[in-house]
Amino acid sequence: MSNEQHPIKDAFISSIPVLLGYGILGMTYGVLMAQAGFGVAFTTLTSLFLFAGAAQYLLIPLLVSNTAILTVFLLVLSVNARHLFYGLSMLTPYKGLGLIRPYLIFGLTDETFAILSSKQVGSFKTNKTYMLSVTLLNHIYWVSASLIGGLLASLRSVSLQHLAFILAAMFVVMFLDRLSSKTSRMSALLGLITGLISLIVFGKDSFLLVSLPVVILISLISKRGGHAHA
Repeated sequence: MSNEQHPIKDAFISSIPVLLGYGILGMTYGVLMAQAGFGVAFTTLTSLFLFAGAAQYLLIPLLVSNTAILTVFLLVLSVNARHLFYGLSMLTPYKGLGLIRPYLIFGLTDETFAILSSKQVGSFKTNKTYMLSVTLLNHIYWVSASLIGGLLASLRSVSLQHLAFILAAMFVVMFLDRLSSKTSRMSALLGLITGLISLIVFGKDSFLLVSLPVVILISLISKRGGHAHA
């Protein structure tokens, strides 16, 4: 029988690479949250209701330092602003899906989008069972890994001395990835310059509140410019 008749099975097979990646990153997040003093339940709930990947890593020091909620909001928005843009391409596939549509929009991560957009065959492009399965599986992977990481850290001392570089390295890779793209290179450099200038002028306690709105504005202008030249 054709794989088109087994959307759930195909969704699982397609999501295996995500399972491996989310397994490592999710457990690391759970351990870091535990080491920051947060319980397993709170850690699991943040992954369940935020499902924000890299932004959740950023939340850890912000929560610990009682950062202003506006700064937290702007930071998360800047990290996940790209979802607003590539999410537009999913408006047609998500059209008319009823009650599951809000969840599909909520669960549209980079990895989920990559899987769904790679399925060019019409039946899969609009197969709501397949789309829901991919989104739900990826969500389950992330939440489960966060839970496991939190449990491991609460049951025994988990050393992250060899993983301490993960957060910094992750954002360096994201920055280098933007530099490698002609369409986002200029906005990445402008964002870096904006952040450095804000840090020097406003200091480490306030520079994010000033620089993030500017970075978001730069991203929006850059994206509009890209569409205009397309």
